[in-house]
Amino acid sequence: MKFCPKCGSLMKKENNYLVCPNCGYKEKIKDANSLLLTENINKSSEITIMEEDYKLYPVDNEVECPKCGNKGAYFWSIQTRAGDEGETKFYRCVKCGYTWRVYD
Repeated sequence: MKFCPKCGSLMKKENNYLVCPNCGYKEKIKDANSLLLTENINKSSEITIMEEDYKLYPVDNEVECPKCGNKGAYFWSIQTRAGDEGETKFYRCVKCGYTWRVYD
């Protein structure tokens, strides 16, 4: 992976050149065998909740909190997996504030 020295955009390989799609900068590839594209993906099993004013979210009075047993939880949905998979629904208990998720 190489970034354009002029504008900082990610350069693309076209034949024996690296070309910037943004500004048009072009650079000949010296050794095609040395060009290796890699990507590191850090996966985390930890749930990260964005601290927002969740009291503005709708309440589902039919869902029961697994921690305190209270009926009623704020809920919202986020696409946390691949686009062709179902969304993840999050709940936060209106009584104790416990947050959990359900995959649809």
